[in-house]
Amino acid sequence: MNQPGKQYRWLAVGLVLAATVLIAARLADTEPRFEDRKLSAWLDDPTLAETEIERGVRAIGTNAIPQLQSWLVQRPSLSERTIRRIDTKLEYVGIGYHPSIDANFRAMRGFLVLGKLASPAVPWLEVGASRKDADFEFYLKALVACGPAGWQAFDRLERRATTNELSSFIGTLAFGLTRSPELTLRLAAYLEHPDRPTRANALMIVRLLREKCPPELLESLRKRAQVEPDDELREAVKSVVPELAKELAAKPTGPPVE
Repeated sequence: MNQPGKQYRWLAVGLVLAATVLIAARLADTEPRFEDRKLSAWLDDPTLAETEIERGVRAIGTNAIPQLQSWLVQRPSLSERTIRRIDTKLEYVGIGYHPSIDANFRAMRGFLVLGKLASPAVPWLEVGASRKDADFEFYLKALVACGPAGWQAFDRLERRATTNELSSFIGTLAFGLTRSPELTLRLAAYLEHPDRPTRANALMIVRLLREKCPPELLESLRKRAQVEPDDELREAVKSVVPELAKELAAKPTGPPVE
């Protein structure tokens, strides 16, 4: 009874190995390097400190942009789609093989680490975000990582966004705050948006920032608690303020303990 399942299992494993070899061979020929380490190795190595990752990726600099773009547009190959179908039918296989998604996230992280150095990619990223396809948020997050040039493109896209799309912009701003405190005022402005659901969504996103919430954003919440016209939302804001204040008070201020 289990024989077909075993055959699928071995087929999946074989496809994984074959795809891994092909992808590794392709990347080995095209990826930029620094200190004999590929870009993907700098971004994927969990043993590297953040400062070390920044040193390596920024040393590669703008040479990293074509590879980051390639990762951002990567889609599932035939082998990946096949393995996913097998994994769906046979839940116990549990392969978890998603190289295209891994590549998409790696690209986003790469843009975040490059920061302003990635600004030459802004026009390309803006065009990608304008398509508003399944990767819309990947492009938005890459844009806000690119510094002022990316923020201007982000603002242009935001002005053309529908109300339903604003949740993606709010989440992207919260993502960008991890590297760019200058985005605080943009996120705070959503707490005053005329659309009640949008204000509620902004409050939820700010709440999720926890100890990463900038003090200026907490102050905006305090002010909003006094003027929010919706009774239910006003009470929600009032309850969030002490929670975030407590998180910020508990945030370590010194260097991390080795």
